[in-house]
Amino acid sequence: MTITVRQAEVGDLQVLWKIEKECFRVEAFTKEQIAHILKSPAGVSLVAQIDHAIVGFILGLIYEFDEIKAGHIFTIDVLVEHRRKGVASRLLGEFERSLIKKDVRTCFLEVRADNVAARRLYRKHGYTEVKRLKDYYGDGVDGLRLKKSLV
Repeated sequence: MTITVRQAEVGDLQVLWKIEKECFRVEAFTKEQIAHILKSPAGVSLVAQIDHAIVGFILGLIYEFDEIKAGHIFTIDVLVEHRRKGVASRLLGEFERSLIKKDVRTCFLEVRADNVAARRLYRKHGYTEVKRLKDYYGDGVDGLRLKKSLV
């Protein structure tokens, strides 16, 4: 099994939205929100493929933060049947390399406090908690803001 990663394209929108809804249901981004990131000049959007089929993706934006260019990951999605195969780790690593090429020095993201698997992935990649976000996910679950220095 070979995982390939490429730039996401607007033509991928329908597949990405389907995966997003499967992965996050209630908290899923809308098709319009995904399209906005895909079309944004500040967007960094990658898809992971196995046998030419999209099995996951990562979406984020680059912005200025305290006079430093920062990246912000909004979502990493992997189809259930392709989890625990290194897809999310590969997407995250490629996303970070894309940021570094654009002189981005820091990356942020938010994660559910109860999402043990995601927190383990981010910790493995060097992300640390910088803030607890009380009731961030509306269903009474706190969020955690994580940060990683890319330099």
